[in-house]
Amino acid sequence: MTGSSWLLVGMNVREGANPAGIHRGWLGVSSGTEIESACGAVRDGLPPWVFALLACTACVPDTPYRYTAMVPPVRPMTWDGATARNGSLRVEGNIAGAGVLTNLVPQLHDTALLVPRTTLGAAATLAVASGFEFGARATYAAYAWNTESAVGTQPLPSAPSLLGVGPELHGTIRFGNEKRFGLGIAANALYFSVPYAEWQAEACMPSRTCVDGYSLVDERTEGRWALNLGLYPSYAPGPPGRKYGRVFVMMGLHTGYKNDGFTDAAQAGSSIKEYTAGLLGAGYGIEFDAVHVSAMLFQPFAGHWTGVAYTIGGLVTIGVDLRIWGSDKEREPLRPAHPREVAPRAQSPQPTPAEPAPPPQTPDVPIGPE
Repeated sequence: MTGSSWLLVGMNVREGANPAGIHRGWLGVSSGTEIESACGAVRDGLPPWVFALLACTACVPDTPYRYTAMVPPVRPMTWDGATARNGSLRVEGNIAGAGVLTNLVPQLHDTALLVPRTTLGAAATLAVASGFEFGARATYAAYAWNTESAVGTQPLPSAPSLLGVGPELHGTIRFGNEKRFGLGIAANALYFSVPYAEWQAEACMPSRTCVDGYSLVDERTEGRWALNLGLYPSYAPGPPGRKYGRVFVMMGLHTGYKNDGFTDAAQAGSSIKEYTAGLLGAGYGIEFDAVHVSAMLFQPFAGHWTGVAYTIGGLVTIGVDLRIWGSDKEREPLRPAHPREVAPRAQSPQPTPAEPAPPPQTPDVPIGPE
């Protein structure tokens, strides 16, 4: 395939284009004849279907320019659909992860991004009213946690990390005779300083700024907002009270990212574009006095045709509720207890009425002479 790069069984050769030696890999070939000979040797030593599969899954567009960036992954908010009690400050930390399916056959103008598999997060929210809380969230991902969205994605030489910070709010409405059912809604907007780089095909010595025959043109950052919106229906099983927790479903929308990773024209800036990705998940949350724990499995709905394809992911959250005003005696339960389960109040004994005093005795008075 003239004009394409092939990565075959540990070698990286370019057929037809640039026969001077760029992309020769460990074979050390330097001419079109040697390349054909090396590919033939590999082909002869493998079954035809294996060679065809390796070839098809390692074809990278041989374009003049490549763009890459480290972008926020599509993740749900780490919430379980229940707000803290009125007057409480909830402080929590979480870890979330989801795999990224690498595009093995990228085409011209396909996305080439670095996407974190794992993120760490922290949030603090204040419950200012019953069923409503707001605060802030931060997420972090290290460069080493990235996965390439496509074969041929160029690196970021400075190996930057990714940090996002922004506001978040939660609201919950409970209904039913015993308030077992809940409907939660949550939203946040996190600001990221997204690092990106532009690479250009040219002859250069392999180094941090020369990778696979592409030389670094520029590496910068640009500000991006990631919006996240979620709907959280929940159900609290078991007898009334909080001790059995709740199961919940998450349906959400999140900002996704794509770029012109393999392009035949120079771009202004990062070439990143935004789209809306869907999310669906389910989980469980429970409280132990002031400590709360939740876990969720989720699936982002996006694909290589829109940007980045994800596998199923999971997250775990643990936090504490700190009472800021009011007292524990004023706390309302997650739902009221059933009347049969409410212990009757102890009533103070009523004083026994005093017995009436006997009528006064009249002295006997003799009548007539004795």
